[in-house]
Amino acid sequence: GSSSSNMCKGSCTADADCLSGYFCETGTCHLAAVAVAAGLSHVCALLSDGSLRCWGDNSSGQFGDGTTTSSLVPVAAAPALTDVVPIANGSSHTCLPRADDPIDCTGADASGQLGDGKSRIRTSPVEVVSYCSAGETSCSGACHDLAHDVANCGACGNACAQGQVCS
Repeated sequence: GSSSSNMCKGSCTADADCLSGYFCETGTCHLAAVAVAAGLSHVCALLSDGSLRCWGDNSSGQFGDGTTTSSLVPVAAAPALTDVVPIANGSSHTCLPRADDPIDCTGADASGQLGDGKSRIRTSPVEVVSYCSAGETSCSGACHDLAHDVANCGACGNACAQGQVCS
């Protein structure tokens, strides 16, 4: 379970006693983890309220909290990011895709794994430089040619009516 225990309706004896997105453990409601990712020596959990908690080795800044302080218990991570969707950890870095499409990564970058065009440790998340080919735009994690894609004509999600073409 998570160390966060706010927003409980009171003491609990079962999950049904807690608000949605929480679970009951030892009489207290806790935020539920919706995704967990493990790196070589750190782990991060995405909680039901959209917050991120990480623990373990943070010597390369892989928690994204602006520090290199490691922790034996879950601590708030990447506090500036919202709408994070399932996370991915590398050996010493963490990548945080977001619902609005950018991908942010933090931690070790000796081999360019953060995708920001640099090669240095980042203790706060940096946005991955566009991963789409020239002339394409990322829409919900997939690359599209907005000049020709009838489902994303001129902008992500701007669909042409049936039988129309993108001009």
